[in-house]
Amino acid sequence: MFGSFGATGADVLTTDFYSFFHLAETARSTRPDGVRITYRPTGRFRDVVSVDVDTTATPPGSGLNGLRLRVGRSFVEDPRDGGFARDVVASFVLEVAADHGDPDAVAALLDELRSRPLAGARNGRTPTAYTDENPVPAMPRQPGDFGGVFGVYSGYDAAATVHLADGYLNVSNDHVAGVGTFTASFRPAG
Repeated sequence: MFGSFGATGADVLTTDFYSFFHLAETARSTRPDGVRITYRPTGRFRDVVSVDVDTTATPPGSGLNGLRLRVGRSFVEDPRDGGFARDVVASFVLEVAADHGDPDAVAALLDELRSRPLAGARNGRTPTAYTDENPVPAMPRQPGDFGGVFGVYSGYDAAATVHLADGYLNVSNDHVAGVGTFTASFRPAG
């Protein structure tokens, strides 16, 4: 299971996350292991938010292989609209982490994502750390330890992984087509 996102591509379409952020399919591609469907908001944040849903090949869309949220760093760090970016990321984490970890740890992370000031590029103290500029792997954490997520979101750290009950939540700052991007993805264990 992928938390509240369910177990199939069709389940994703029935979530509060999908409807609240007004997601619509914008691309579909066949991959060796299945199908990737990309969704974007229909409103003004269409260019800075995307959700990729990877499903199994047989039958197409029957089972989830992975989920990935990408949010532009410019959106995360925007003084006016950054609160909306926080909401998208916190909502994605909440859906993925449902029934996968310590609810108190999830609640603490959600509080950080929604209210703690960024430590990264926005306040001028530290430039954002990106995975392609910092090849040092993230320190391993105990299962259910969400402590590294905000460090990546704020731009201070390049990447972190959270081991959940049935999989891994990976967060990173990446360059995608030359654009700084915060990425959160979930993949099942095994």
